[in-house]
Amino acid sequence: MNAVIASPEHFRTLRIRLLAGRGIEPTDAQGQPRVVVVSESVAKQFFGGRGALGQRIKQGGAGVEGPWLTIVGIVADVRNDGLRIASRGTMYVPLEQWDTSAAWLMVRSETPLEQLLPLLRRETAALDRNLPLADVTTLDDALDESVAQERFSMLMLGIFAALALTLAAVGIYGLIAYSVAQRAQEIGVRIALGARRADVLGLVVGQAMRLTLLGILLGTVAALGSGRLIASLLFEVEPGDPSVLAGAALLVAAVALLAAALPALRAAQTEPRVALSEG
Repeated sequence: MNAVIASPEHFRTLRIRLLAGRGIEPTDAQGQPRVVVVSESVAKQFFGGRGALGQRIKQGGAGVEGPWLTIVGIVADVRNDGLRIASRGTMYVPLEQWDTSAAWLMVRSETPLEQLLPLLRRETAALDRNLPLADVTTLDDALDESVAQERFSMLMLGIFAALALTLAAVGIYGLIAYSVAQRAQEIGVRIALGARRADVLGLVVGQAMRLTLLGILLGTVAALGSGRLIASLLFEVEPGDPSVLAGAALLVAAVALLAAALPALRAAQTEPRVALSEG
């Protein structure tokens, strides 16, 4: 379980939702009853949910010397250890009731960090000239750093996926164009016997889409079988998510349709006399 020493504005600054009870307040000071706010997972694990309000806990368990803390609030879980690591649960204790030699200063502002930093240093020095201000960064930068490897891996996968999609489109175009050229006489006969150009268009596109459907089926089976290989790169998305697979299938089908469109249009515009004479 993580322990966080927090000020009254901690939850509002980080936009951590209050689910039950209250947050930390200015009145939670030295000499007042010791209180604690716990995350939802802690409340469920030890007290079955919102029944945790009013219960008492101490960090480390019953055999540890230390004050008992009364639970006054429950907040949503936060991933303190990274996106890939599930929350271990957190207890938040009031800053005024605990002694600490170091603390994180959280600031919510629309001002860019390079403009805000001088103000932060000035205000910190006003409190204590000997108080250092180090490791200043934004939460966005901290998040980017924590997932940099995963983002690079997904970028490379995206590039290879785009190349594979391009190769598939070129392959479908080449195959259908070759098929149309080989069947030029047949298509000319069909048109001469009264086939509508829309029928020819449907014939050629249908051939392309049948091949595409077979590829989608094989690709779906491969994706389901290899999904665990990329599971560590995903966040709140299951490798076999039906909506993701359906979206990928629709994308491949759309690309295949576009790739087959040009040969199909050429086939539909075939002149029977020319096709038969060439045959």
